[in-house]
Amino acid sequence: MEYYGTDLKNAGHYFFLISNNQLCYSNRRHGELPFSPDYLSVGDEKGTVRYVTIDCPQKDERFLIVSISGSCADHRGGTKSVFWKKTTDGNSVYDFANEVKGNEVFQKMESLMNFKIKW
Repeated sequence: MEYYGTDLKNAGHYFFLISNNQLCYSNRRHGELPFSPDYLSVGDEKGTVRYVTIDCPQKDERFLIVSISGSCADHRGGTKSVFWKKTTDGNSVYDFANEVKGNEVFQKMESLMNFKIKW
C-alpha cells in the first residue's frame, strides 16, 4: 500500500510505502500516477473520506484510493491522508478501505488525528 501525507510527527506531505506495518519514505514523485493526491480532498471538511477507483485499461491496472481530508501531524487546513494500491484483482475500493483500517500504521495515524474520520 502507498500513502501520501505526513509522517507521524511532522508537517509536510510526502510519498511513503507502507509495508510490514512500517512507514517508509518512497522515491515516488508527483506526475508518476494517473491521479494527483494533492487534489483528491480539496475543500473537504476534516474527516471526510473519498473512495476513488481509477481504471487504466491501456496498462491493465486499477488504482483503489482512499483519501481522508486531514492529517495526523499537520493540523493546518488543506492537509490530507491518501492511501492507494495498484491492483488487477476484483476487490472494490471499500475492500481496500477495510484493509487500510486494519493496518497498524493507519491505526497509529488515526489515534493521532484531532478529528473523527467520517467513514
